[in-house]
Amino acid sequence: MKIGLGILVAILWLFTIGLAIMAATGTGSYSSFVILFALAIFSTIGWWRL
Repeated sequence: MKIGLGILVAILWLFTIGLAIMAATGTGSYSSFVILFALAIFSTIGWWRL
């Protein structure tokens, strides 16, 4: 179960990195990156405690 959730967390981090690049280049919104970054941090902490 932890491996499956780890894969989902990794995919979430990939989306977060992609959004960070889009926000840095001006094609994405900065607020959506911040929301997704916070979600990725909390899900990583939750996954680590499993």
